[in-house]
Amino acid sequence: MSIRTRRIRAWFLRLIAPGYSCCLHCGTPWKFVDHRPVQINPGRAFFFACVDCWPLLDPAEKYMYAQQAVYGIGWGWRRGQSWPLDRAKQALDALRGELRNEAS
Repeated sequence: MSIRTRRIRAWFLRLIAPGYSCCLHCGTPWKFVDHRPVQINPGRAFFFACVDCWPLLDPAEKYMYAQQAVYGIGWGWRRGQSWPLDRAKQALDALRGELRNEAS
């Protein structure tokens, strides 16, 4: 399914699930898709893209969406709520490490 089609479908799904946060790429609420977690440390992870969008994103896009997630500028209930700076840095560092591992 193309990203355009997924975004149109996501708009309708957000009407059905108004309180859910969403994949930052396609906008589908988490109620309808699985997330792709980024492990920060044992027992802690964060996510910003669904499993369908993750392989479509290049490293720069993944980093951009991660910044949106931790600084509270994405879609959903966390919009406008940023993480504490030390935790945000830890999350972005974890993503950088994961992106390096994917590239090798």
